[in-house]
Amino acid sequence: MINNQLKFFKYHGTGNDFVIINFLEQDFNSLTQEVIVKTCKRNFGVGADGILAVLPSKTADYKMRIFNSDGSEPEMCGNGIRCFVKYLYDNNLMKNDIITIETLAGIKSSKTYTQDSKLLIEVSMGPALFKDEKLFYDSYLSKEISGGEKFTSVSMGNPHMIILKDKKIDLGYLKKRGAELVDNEFFLNGTNVEFLTLKNDKELDMMVYERGAGITLACGTGACASVAALVKLGKSNFDNWVKVNLLGGVLEIMVKSDYEDVLLKGEAEFVFSGQISI
Repeated sequence: MINNQLKFFKYHGTGNDFVIINFLEQDFNSLTQEVIVKTCKRNFGVGADGILAVLPSKTADYKMRIFNSDGSEPEMCGNGIRCFVKYLYDNNLMKNDIITIETLAGIKSSKTYTQDSKLLIEVSMGPALFKDEKLFYDSYLSKEISGGEKFTSVSMGNPHMIILKDKKIDLGYLKKRGAELVDNEFFLNGTNVEFLTLKNDKELDMMVYERGAGITLACGTGACASVAALVKLGKSNFDNWVKVNLLGGVLEIMVKSDYEDVLLKGEAEFVFSGQISI
């Protein structure tokens, strides 16, 4: 911290935007909940879905902590970790194309490579779990709820409520129904809510209402959980790249055999940098 200011870098992954602060060089204790909320507030602050803190790690190359726009701390964020890796890449903080990152959901590995003149970031997100006593009370597969909807619970280190719809929903429905479901009796500490419309076994549309952030343009862990749920329901297959269309762009997801790992692939982009007065 210098002169009561924090240097930041703004990135986005498929429209899911983050303020990244490097605490290898600055005092982490300066990142209070008040600073987080003020910084993320659109029109009044920098504006972001969350803040990513770059920290040293004793067990991986780096440690990432994530804070939602309301100041809460989720376990994991797929778009966030891609932005995190892109920041490291842009600032020459990667010794190799493959690095490890410590998160609250465990250590994740990531690799960067160029394809069709685009820098892609592929993250090994770990296993998709359909039973996780830390996140939901039971294992729910096509569990019927109010309104005739059915959901499947999936853990990607953080909780997801996957709802398959016959027709794509609109933003009004997403806002209303997402707010109703983000806290419910099936999940211990709330959940991310994903609404899917299946085009075929290799492509789907997804909209998300995130715990601690509300409607966002994309959710990487949500895309992973969604494809895993479709495989579980017999509507997609292992070891195939599946295209997930989000409000902010496209991600590609591959669920490995027996759900032992889920791969997330996509771009991340630098937007601007500056300083936050605290």
